Amino acid sequence: MNWIENANKREITKAYRKLAQKWHPDNYSDDKDKKKAEAKFIDIAAAKEVLSDDGIDSRFSTDFLVYRW
Repeated sequence: MNWIENANKREITKAYRKLAQKWHPDNYSDDKDKKKAEAKFIDIAAAKEVLSDDGIDSRFSTDFLVYRW
């Protein structure tokens, strides 16, 4: 696996966009798959918010790992 330690905001945004495109609910037609994708999409957005905000992420850890897709 290719993990980035202490990823910068550009790398976080790039990973977020790729995952957001993959898990966007509009990409799924089946209701079951759409609900699963919607939950993942919300989790991805929340993770990006935490990782991108210096005020929030400093409360958790300074050594976040971001998966490079």
